Amino acid sequence: MTIAAPRVTVVVNPTARGGTAGRAAVRAIERLRGRGASVAIDGGRSLDDTRRALAAARSDRPEAVVAIGGDGTLRLAVEALHGSGIALTLIPVGTGNDFAASLGLPRDPEAAADLVFDGDLRMIDVGRVRRDDGSVSLFGTIFASGFDSKVNERANRMRRLQGRARYNAAILIEFIRLAPVPFALSWVDADGVAGSSEGRLLLTAIANTTTYGGGVPIAPDADPGDGLLDLVFVRPASRLRLVRILARAFSGRHLAFPEVLVQRVREVRLSSPGLTGYADGDPMGPLPMTVDLLPGALGIRVPQAG
Repeated sequence: MTIAAPRVTVVVNPTARGGTAGRAAVRAIERLRGRGASVAIDGGRSLDDTRRALAAARSDRPEAVVAIGGDGTLRLAVEALHGSGIALTLIPVGTGNDFAASLGLPRDPEAAADLVFDGDLRMIDVGRVRRDDGSVSLFGTIFASGFDSKVNERANRMRRLQGRARYNAAILIEFIRLAPVPFALSWVDADGVAGSSEGRLLLTAIANTTTYGGGVPIAPDADPGDGLLDLVFVRPASRLRLVRILARAFSGRHLAFPEVLVQRVREVRLSSPGLTGYADGDPMGPLPMTVDLLPGALGIRVPQAG
């Protein structure tokens, strides 16, 4: 469906990929205006400014919101726009860009901006994190805890490397230090049947989309439109065995190992002492937490089918 002359709010995250989002923003805005859009620009100087700009866009109700940033920006857009009926277009300029990769969004700013006019509208599920204090956060991609959240935490501290190289370096460092930790998991599966697992694990990933860490397909069969989460957890194994599992994970073939278990779920409760959960690359706080979905809560422009 082609949209002519829409009113568009562009929100630029000034911190995305070390502050380099501005160059992509200029190219995207020129493309939008060149195709006849009425463009308002916001974003400010900080993440708080980006959060405020997205909330203001929800109130202003343009035909489209264009968010320029990475997975962290996507999470702010999810928080602000879920359930609003406003179509989001993401122009990916972050470190990992896993949400964009999972949905096949173009990396080129002009091509991504064209989705405002020519893209299909897809309604996707939104992940929800519920803490024991009653607070709630939303996410778009994957909730991680264990080895993967420690990788995320280390990658966030590594400023000299960008993109996949940052995550690869963090994976190597954390793998050297890798040790299983106690987890207690309980869930409700796709059929409404309760299940649980308790013991030492290396990681748990609760996936709405397929990849994290700059392109690692930890949940290659996850579908953000099916109303379910893919719970992936990895049991302890020898160091050599774990090297093989990790090597296969980069191509999504790790699910063949019996130490890697996958369960399609509606809801997961997880607890592990001393661990912090991460979602969309951002810290969610210490476990325990409950993770579930808001089905079909966000509309996003994606490339046309075919």
